[in-house]
Amino acid sequence: MERIKRNPGGYGLALGGTIGIVSILFSWVSVTNTVTNVTTSVPAHGTVSGQTLGLIGLLAVISGLGVAASAGGGRILWAILGLLSAGAILVAGLVAIFSPEKIAQLFATTELISKLRLTGVTDSASDSIKSGFASGDLTARVAFGAIVGVAGGALGVLGALLGFGKKQPKPDDD
Repeated sequence: MERIKRNPGGYGLALGGTIGIVSILFSWVSVTNTVTNVTTSVPAHGTVSGQTLGLIGLLAVISGLGVAASAGGGRILWAILGLLSAGAILVAGLVAIFSPEKIAQLFATTELISKLRLTGVTDSASDSIKSGFASGDLTARVAFGAIVGVAGGALGVLGALLGFGKKQPKPDDD
């Protein structure tokens, strides 16, 4: 039990992954069709990419618990796995903040690929989405979920980095 109390990095990683999971309950981007003036915001859990981010967040939580509970070399393995998963959430959130059009294209293309089985159709639909953003007919803005995702990813990365450090020595009972 003492071993679990002595590694705060694992808890930071687990909390960061939990925040990453919560972030998919919100919309990461909102897309506006400037021709019809219709704005759409879909919560990330309703998309394949958002669900994947949720699973990556779950992996960060499991890794954080592994860092907190393990001793020796196993802690390093869990910290590496947690760093990769929390880093993926952080990078996705940063892309959504600094290039919402890019993340909207990625989310839409992934959704199309998962639903359609005809590669020619998915390629032309993906090209239509890209040309819509390029022409200005479609615009994208960052939404609250991406900001929450960045916070969770950053906390998870920080926790994973702390997990690489040596464990705190056991306090003396003198």
